[in-house]
This record gives sequence, structure tokens and C-alpha cells, in this order.
Amino acid sequence: MSYRKDDLNFNLTPFQMVEKKALLTVKQAAYCLNVCTSKIYDWVVEGKLPATPDRPFRIPSAAVLQMMTDFSLPDELESGAYEERVRSQNAPKSAPESDLDELPLLAWLKQN
Repeated sequence: MSYRKDDLNFNLTPFQMVEKKALLTVKQAAYCLNVCTSKIYDWVVEGKLPATPDRPFRIPSAAVLQMMTDFSLPDELESGAYEERVRSQNAPKSAPESDLDELPLLAWLKQN
């Protein structure tokens, strides 16, 4: 099986690709959206991403550009709840005083 050069690597950035081409292959769309090709097929079947009716699918670059630039943050991120949850999970755990007394070094320091 032989591959075309653009199947192996892309010499354009995702934004250059959508500007240069009117229709993208599934691999190109996946590259531009930083997802796997199966995700592109899923989105086409679900109707989230338009494609040509015949196979192999071609994806309009305008639709890919729209997905690249128009995203919304989950509610948890917008409200700041995510940051608060991460902060509380990463907060240092303070030990009760009674636990500190059981540490040999601290006990020795308190005596001296």
C-alpha cells in the first residue's frame, strides 16, 4: 500500500490548512482538531460535523475552523468550581497536635 505525502505528515499548521483547502480529508480534519479519525467519523454520524454525502468523506474546512475557534468551557470551569476543587484536593494536610507529639524528632526538639 502506498501513501501520499500528506497522509504521513502535514507541512501546514491547522489554521493554514483550513485557510488553504475548501474540503479536508478525515485525517486532515482530525489533525486540525487534535482528535483521532474515529472521533471525526463519530461526529459526522452524530451530525455534529457536516461532510460530503459520498465516501470517502470530505469535511468542509469552514466547519472545522468553526470547531477550532468556537468552543465553550464546561460550567464547572466557568464558575471557578473546578479550580476550588483542585485547590482543596492539593491543600497540605495538617496533622493534629497529638499526632505531632508522637514524632520522635519533634518530641526531642520540644524537650531540648
